[in-house]
Amino acid sequence: MLSIDAKRETVPTTASNESMEVENPLTAFQSLLKEATDLMLYPEPVYQLLKDPIRFLEVKIPVRMDDGKTL
Repeated sequence: MLSIDAKRETVPTTASNESMEVENPLTAFQSLLKEATDLMLYPEPVYQLLKDPIRFLEVKIPVRMDDGKTL
């Protein structure tokens, strides 16, 4: 089964020198899924089956900025 590290990342903010903690989207989904399966009284194996993706597709789309740079 596919295993993905779900970690929190520290992202600097532009307004000040403080940094903001951002939750990994996978971790956010897993916690929401856990709440939903508990609320609906599903057994733990259902959560374990659904919490990790079977397939993962990563796509990069080049974007041309107004100044001509491509990201």
